[in-house]
Amino acid sequence: MTVGTYPTKAGFFMEKLDREAGSTAVQIILCPDVYPISPVRAGDEKVDAVFTVIRDADFSVVNFEIPLTDRGVAVPKLLNIKGPPAAAEGLSSLGFSVASLANNHAGDYGWDGLVDTRRALEAQSIQVVGMGETLGEALRPVVTDVKSSASA
Repeated sequence: MTVGTYPTKAGFFMEKLDREAGSTAVQIILCPDVYPISPVRAGDEKVDAVFTVIRDADFSVVNFEIPLTDRGVAVPKLLNIKGPPAAAEGLSSLGFSVASLANNHAGDYGWDGLVDTRRALEAQSIQVVGMGETLGEALRPVVTDVKSSASA
């Protein structure tokens, strides 16, 4: 298996993991912090320049860094960020398979913000990891078939 780091026009890096050349090659993209504050859709030239690599991958994981909520109260910390739930619209067209909410901003607006974010992502057919009503749920991996191979 090889790992490469690829710069994007947005100025961040994505980790690309794929098997050596062969008929069962699987391309996996690990994408760093994403924090949309308004709906983003495929078809926009600037969006497509960044997300073509993700859409073309067999499987992708993104660190979803921003709560999408109109509820909750900001937790006491130096910086709290959030966006409206509508910002999730169109995210599935960008190619994300899984979003992780296990990061330093997902809980900026408490439990309500986390739940709203999970619901917004799941409504876009993006599976969520790293949060749950129990520790077991939060730690549960996503297991999916990618080109007839089970991946976690």
